[in-house]
Amino acid sequence: MAEEATSGPITGMGGSVKINAVTLDDIRNWTVTRMAENPTYVSSSTAGYTKTAKGNKSWNGQIEIFLDQGSNSLSFDVGDLVDFEGSAKTGGAAVLSGEIRIGNIETGVDIEGNAFEGATISFDGHGPYTTA
Repeated sequence: MAEEATSGPITGMGGSVKINAVTLDDIRNWTVTRMAENPTYVSSSTAGYTKTAKGNKSWNGQIEIFLDQGSNSLSFDVGDLVDFEGSAKTGGAAVLSGEIRIGNIETGVDIEGNAFEGATISFDGHGPYTTA
């Protein structure tokens, strides 16, 4: 009898984010966008067709968290250069890691409602990233 495949799509259920090796509490989600700026060219060797040259790579992303009466106080501020490590499930190996520069921290507070308070942290990659 053949074994059933145990692999499947990666989910974020129970995922985590570490900043400077400290796990942030109450992560809602995190995203990373990897990009390359590939310039195009047409020359005598392309017979009129457009080709693409290898370009500069960059990456950026966001982390959304719930804030909880000081237990999720942020140990970093805008402009700080920190180590990032994001995993797709609790205790899992890092899916993506690298050094990031914190660009923006947006905090939301619901005065009249009963919504959770939270923050969105935007960042830019600072050099190369490592993927699992």
